[in-house]
Amino acid sequence: MANIQHYIFIDESGDPGKPFEIDATGNKVLTGASLFYILTAIYLDSVKLFALENEIMEIRHKYGFRSEIKSTIIPLPMYMDLLAVINKIGIPIYYRLVDKQTYKGKFATAGH
Repeated sequence: MANIQHYIFIDESGDPGKPFEIDATGNKVLTGASLFYILTAIYLDSVKLFALENEIMEIRHKYGFRSEIKSTIIPLPMYMDLLAVINKIGIPIYYRLVDKQTYKGKFATAGH
């Protein structure tokens, strides 16, 4: 029986800081922080990881893409091909999206 390993990859997007402060007159002042924060995790075993690596390499070759894959710089057809691979292999994705404009909890602050 093969020794199958299990992996969890976690990534975040946005920042955990407050999107605005309240000034002395009670107005909201943007801080430059993002309005949303998302934490995403994928779970896969070594068989699916190997399949995913192979599919990604084929897509990179198809589009002649050598740099780091970032959603902000890849062409839309490549983006769609990458999403299709996740469905094809059956990789579960878990996420938590926080709308910081309606969030009532504590925000992370510099130095804490």
